[in-house]
Parts: sequence; structure tokens; C-alpha cells
Amino acid sequence: MKTKNGATASAQDFPWIAELPERQRTTVTQMMPLLATLTREADEMTAGNLVIRMVESQFAASKKPAAKAGLALALLRGRVAREELKQQEGGSISASEAAEKLGISKTAVLKRYREGKLLGWREARQEAVRFPVWQFTDDNVLPGLPDALAVLNEAPWMDEWGRILFFLNARRSLERKRPLDLLREGESARVVDLAKAEIE
Repeated sequence: MKTKNGATASAQDFPWIAELPERQRTTVTQMMPLLATLTREADEMTAGNLVIRMVESQFAASKKPAAKAGLALALLRGRVAREELKQQEGGSISASEAAEKLGISKTAVLKRYREGKLLGWREARQEAVRFPVWQFTDDNVLPGLPDALAVLNEAPWMDEWGRILFFLNARRSLERKRPLDLLREGESARVVDLAKAEIE
């Protein structure tokens, strides 16, 4: 695990570890060098999936209640899936970079994000909003994306990750294309229809 300056992270770099009960704190501290080795030798997705497999194997070998073990694994997989979504299609840019791309102020970009007119997520470690690159053209938002977002925003149960996944998820009904691919091909009306079906 690396800190922002590229150095290997230790338990002291993460305040949440200090808040753990003593036995857990000791165990987690002992695990940090092993995790550092793993993340040096594998990319983020591989490392995350290996951790999931190790935890899954441990749950299977123990006598933990199946429902609780399943929930814990689902949470782990969700975290790894989010990291994968963040990196797809060129990764993400900052609010300042999005403002430069759109030719508007950073304040205006963040306002659009709060109003659900731009896709993004709040990065807790950086205390900032990040914006997926794929939603932009050279100087604007991908045509049709705001219309589809307006539909998805009507579903109170769908969070920002659900909206991002909607655009990036390949569908059998689209011959393995994604709604993002349709937007790029100018078929925004089909994407709006898909969004309506998604929230019904």
C-alpha cells in the first residue's frame, strides 16, 4: 500500500486503525506489510480480488453464519467493483479539470454535480469530487447523457454508483454493447428508453 508521496504505507498512516480494539489493531498492524507486498506485486484489481478470495476461503473453513459471511463478501466485492468503475474508460478528472474542459467555473461544475446533471463521486480521502472522463467530449458533455441522467435521477434508490454502472454495463439485449456505446453512436433516444426501463 502506498501513501500519496509514493512511500509504503504503515498502520500509522491510517487514523481508523488507532480506533480499533487492541487485539484487532495488533492483527491489522501485522497484516500491513503483507498487504504492501501484495499491492507491489499485483495491480489494484488483482490484489482486491485476491483479498476477497482469501477472506472467502477463511469464511468457508470457519463456522461463521452463512448469511453474515455472504454479506461481508458482498461488501468487499462492492468496494472492489467501485474501484474498477473508477478506472474504466480513462479514469476520472477533478472538478477544476472538468471546469476547464467545459469552459465554466469549478463552482458551476460542482453545482451541476449536486443537481444530478454530471456524473461523479465524492472521494473521501481527497475530500473532493471526481468526474468520470468518459462522460465528456472535447468541450462538452456527451450528447444524450443529461437526458438519460434526468430519468435515472427520478429513482431515489439509485445512488451515484448505480448511475455510473448503468452507462458502463454491457447488455445482452444490446449485443454486449453498453448504454455508453449507444450514446457515442448518437442513439440517445434508446438510452433514455433503457433508463426508463431501468427505474420502473
